[in-house]
Amino acid sequence: PDFYQGTEFWDLSLVDPDNRRPVDFAHCRGMLAAIHAGFETGRESLIGDMLASMEDGRVKMFLIWRALSARRRFAGLFSGGEYHPLWPLGRRRNSVVAFARHIGPHWAVTVVPRLLLSWLKDGDLPLGLDSWADTRVIPVHGMPSIWRDAITGEELVFERNYPVGR
Repeated sequence: PDFYQGTEFWDLSLVDPDNRRPVDFAHCRGMLAAIHAGFETGRESLIGDMLASMEDGRVKMFLIWRALSARRRFAGLFSGGEYHPLWPLGRRRNSVVAFARHIGPHWAVTVVPRLLLSWLKDGDLPLGLDSWADTRVIPVHGMPSIWRDAITGEELVFERNYPVGR
């Protein structure tokens, strides 16, 4: 999805982005520096803290930073990699859109939640294996079994289908 300068944190207003309010760049730089430092010293603690205090918007800035870092690192993969649709299985399969990109030895898998309100309890987040139950994504031929999560940095090993929520 698109985001605009000044919407690095939560912005739930319904205005044209050309009419946005002034951006507090010092606040953005300070928050991003704190996120970088927290990621380097204790990513699990940082992620837990951001999820516990989502109202401050750090989790959105963190996601933007990590996604753009991966896109910059593997620019050719994201701009010209071969597209592969991925098919979900399981109870929550209709709440997932997934695809892979592939170029040379590099792969990227993107899994995005959708239509969550029919099953997500108020106040819960669609995170973790418990939320997604038996939902899996079927890999395409040639996909590796060892992955690096671009958001958390965690190494993931899958022997069969890829569980959603990891």
